[in-house]
Amino acid sequence: MQIMLERRYLNLPVKSGAPTRHVRFLIDGQIERAFDIELAEGTPDFWVFADVSNHKGQRLAVQVDGLAPDSAVWKSIVVSDEILGADDLYREKHRPQFHFSSRRGWINDPNGLTFYKG
Repeated sequence: MQIMLERRYLNLPVKSGAPTRHVRFLIDGQIERAFDIELAEGTPDFWVFADVSNHKGQRLAVQVDGLAPDSAVWKSIVVSDEILGADDLYREKHRPQFHFSSRRGWINDPNGLTFYKG
């Protein structure tokens, strides 16, 4: 999929439990970002976003391993100046209110927790 980047965010639909797909963002044939994500074929549980403002005016190629060319996911990817689903950011039912957490998704342990002997 080729996308002309004319807005700030690239919004991706996520469905918890969906097949994990490996995604690559390429600019001029060079990988800018690669990650794994559970993309939603239907109604997403939530949206994640990538700030693509540094590449405004450039063409972005999105590659997704194992995703059919006619998948509904392709039509669900949205370039916007808004973060989709932002109206409930930081107010979700189970979000910690006194500890750091990412806007969307998870980031493992940001404190660098280590284990000694298990």
